Amino acid sequence: MEFLRYVVKFAFDGNLFSGYARQPEGGTVEDELLNALERAEIISGAQEARFASASRVDRGVSAISAAAAFDSEVDPDRILRSLNANTASIVGHSISRAGPDFDPRRMASSRWYRYHFRPSEGEAGLDVPAMRGGAEAFLGEHDFSTFARLDGRDPKRTVLDISVERRSGALVLDVVGRSFLWNQVRRMASAIQMVGTGELVKEDIERALKGKGEAPFPPLSPLPPLGLYLMDVTFEGLEFHRPVDLPSGTLSHLREGYHQELCSVRYYEYLMDKVRF
Repeated sequence: MEFLRYVVKFAFDGNLFSGYARQPEGGTVEDELLNALERAEIISGAQEARFASASRVDRGVSAISAAAAFDSEVDPDRILRSLNANTASIVGHSISRAGPDFDPRRMASSRWYRYHFRPSEGEAGLDVPAMRGGAEAFLGEHDFSTFARLDGRDPKRTVLDISVERRSGALVLDVVGRSFLWNQVRRMASAIQMVGTGELVKEDIERALKGKGEAPFPPLSPLPPLGLYLMDVTFEGLEFHRPVDLPSGTLSHLREGYHQELCSVRYYEYLMDKVRF
């Protein structure tokens, strides 16, 4: 068979890894993904397969649909089955053919992040309508110098869509953009939360977005990565296929993990009800 280029979407729990990008000492998401692809004999190496990720998330951030591209001569119907059979830390769930020069980082049309605000006794006192107004200030193209770690990169980014809503019992921030800077979403979430507590108002954010010199408050500390998820990366013109025959071990692992986490949630719900905090 000839080598073709594929894009795989996959999920991972950021708490299980020391970061996303490959490191000499290993232990990252890319390390685990590449090792699984090589163990499954889907690729023979990162360089040979022209392996590339669509996004490199902060340490501790999880993903539902991260994406990576590589060249392989393996039948696409086998790629996800073999990948999942060779890792318990990553779940590959969708695959698509791509053109020979496809670059997932450069050709992504949008990235969707969701931040879960931490529940607390003060959440009931958050001004959610004000938070929505603060979030709206981020729509469009702005200078995000105050809201990101730049590392020499262009501070201008465009937010395509943003909302603050309650979903599945949690207050969440959804942000969609073509690309993001380091810590950008978590710093945006920090500012929006401060609007909810009354520490900031929408106009403070608007002034800060005019440029670093206009910032009305010190550089923001990003909220913890635990609540942040990369929900999806989209690519125009690609159609992703989700096989129905993933390995039974993968499905069993997901069910067991869900049950364990659900039991942990129930424990804290019972405890919080008991001590009333």
